[in-house]
Amino acid sequence: MNRYGNDWKELSNAIKNLDGCCAICKTRNGPFNAHHIDGIVGHRDPANLITLCERCHMRRVHGHGRRGTLGRMRGLLLILVSRRAMKNRTIRRMKRRNSL
Repeated sequence: MNRYGNDWKELSNAIKNLDGCCAICKTRNGPFNAHHIDGIVGHRDPANLITLCERCHMRRVHGHGRRGTLGRMRGLLLILVSRRAMKNRTIRRMKRRNSL
């Protein structure tokens, strides 16, 4: 088992399909990564996962390149917290539809 879990590929693909674009730059051109909002790999709740293009994921979140600064990260976290709330509502709606 890898550190992300056996079903990580399936979970990450579901998140990327649900979001459809990068949460930061809004590009629809991949490749995309599913990113843990809180940075904890073991926290696999779909509300904690968000889609980022590889460029934003590496530069802005993980600090590779000139744009990876703490100030930008704080701003990103504010955006992601509001996205998490929206995603929670979407996930609840999808679960209700599937349970009917």
